[in-house]
Amino acid sequence: MDPLGLKERNAMSSVCNTYPYQSLLEKSDEIYHYTSLGTLQIILNKKQLRFTNRAYLNDKSEGTYVLTLCKEKIAELWPWEDSSCKRNTKEKFCEYLDRKINNFDTGLFQSYQASFSYKSDSLSMLNYYAQGDGCNIQFANDFMESFRSRLIRSDMTLIFLYGKVIYNQTDQINLLRTIFERFKLFADTPYVDYLYECMIHCIVKLGAFFKHPSFEDERECRIVFNLSTPPDSNAFNQLVHPEKGEPYKRSVYIKQGMLVPYVDIDFDLKYLQSIMVSPTANFAKIEEGIKIMLREQGLGSREVKPSRIPLRF
Repeated sequence: MDPLGLKERNAMSSVCNTYPYQSLLEKSDEIYHYTSLGTLQIILNKKQLRFTNRAYLNDKSEGTYVLTLCKEKIAELWPWEDSSCKRNTKEKFCEYLDRKINNFDTGLFQSYQASFSYKSDSLSMLNYYAQGDGCNIQFANDFMESFRSRLIRSDMTLIFLYGKVIYNQTDQINLLRTIFERFKLFADTPYVDYLYECMIHCIVKLGAFFKHPSFEDERECRIVFNLSTPPDSNAFNQLVHPEKGEPYKRSVYIKQGMLVPYVDIDFDLKYLQSIMVSPTANFAKIEEGIKIMLREQGLGSREVKPSRIPLRF
């Protein structure tokens, strides 16, 4: 006898925890981080990259896009007949989705992300991230995996995913369908809320790499951490500095009237391959300034190159 349904709940949790998120994400051989020249100097001096709470990113649908997509395409995704369990229907699942969408700031959604691109010379990216007065940093193609290996510890529960963002809606739906299919064996469970919670955990984690097709020009790849803090603390106990043995802590910065939560995480500068500068009439002077910054970090041999975009100014 299992009056509390512990066996079935554990089975649902196991499906959620063993879903192969990382294997479904395409990796990029080219990795560029677009930023301003001022931020480049900070990155080099601090040897850190900034990870921002996704609830504060420029795309206001971050996190909720995948839930809205599930609701819109539920007829294509739902893998069992509603009649199999009167409490477990497409309509009830959509009601559950609505509650999650309307409570976006709950712990389920506390992810921190850093964005890169696999597009090496993008005018739109240079204009957006640096208002035409910036650069991109090229990283080695094994940077993300090395970054992951440095932070993952066997005694921690850090969820670290990386890969290309998926913009094609057909691809998104096909991936979502695999989640629904994995939970199909629980179609008749009396623990419907628990089933939905496990399903949505999977959907949200994988959905961190789904964006609306209108953003496709960004050609984004990203690193995503699922992080949380204890009550009355700013420490991420899941994310520990490899050398210092201390948890990283969140801070805030001001952007357009908002206090944006972030965490800066150390990385090895040896993975920095080159710097490409925005279209400019003063490339020689900017190149020398960047070379000074690079020499200060022992990276004087790294290439600094101009954008090939043929703007006059």
